[in-house]
Amino acid sequence: MPPMKVAIAIDPASRGTICLDGVDISKHVRGLRVEARVDDVSRVTLELINVQIDIKGEVGRVLQSLAYEEEP
Repeated sequence: MPPMKVAIAIDPASRGTICLDGVDISKHVRGLRVEARVDDVSRVTLELINVQIDIKGEVGRVLQSLAYEEEP
């Protein structure tokens, strides 16, 4: 499987676009963090908003219960 292509363009006012495999997902991103180290895998962490996430299995139930505990 080929790796996903992440394209990030940010202007001096911290506005910009984020695309995954050519699809602009900017309106769903509240924040991001990029980590790059020598001889290590680069990481992009996205904080998503207004996104429905469907997780199946035991891990999904645990994550959903944690999310409900954090809501005000």
